[in-house]
Amino acid sequence: MPVKRSQSMPVKLHWNADRAVCGTGSQDEGYYAPTVGLGRARDLLHARSSEAVTLDDLVQTAECGTKQRLIRGFRAAFGFTPHQYLAHLRLQPARDRLRRGYDCGETAHAVGFYDQSQLNRHFVKHRGVTPGAYARAVG
Repeated sequence: MPVKRSQSMPVKLHWNADRAVCGTGSQDEGYYAPTVGLGRARDLLHARSSEAVTLDDLVQTAECGTKQRLIRGFRAAFGFTPHQYLAHLRLQPARDRLRRGYDCGETAHAVGFYDQSQLNRHFVKHRGVTPGAYARAVG
């Protein structure tokens, strides 16, 4: 059954080694990523979730060689692209701040979104309501 936009998608945070495709070697070979490489990339996203993290940073950390290989391996291992994973990481502290009564604009910048419209877009996509409506409902 396809997931509707308004439904929240669960974050798959476990390692799925049998599906990872990142690592060294040619693109034709089915090299599997060492747990360490993609795990380090995931750890970097957790450590710098409120900062800008580039794919180049993640490629260097995971030692994957190319951006495409990193994205493919990350999606196979964790179920999301690095960008989607980072958005999920930022939404939990955003919800917490909104529950405590912080302004939507302040919250967006504090958790690492570029601006309030970016927070709105991700919040509606994953929660089905705007941040303002969420804040009014829980506050």
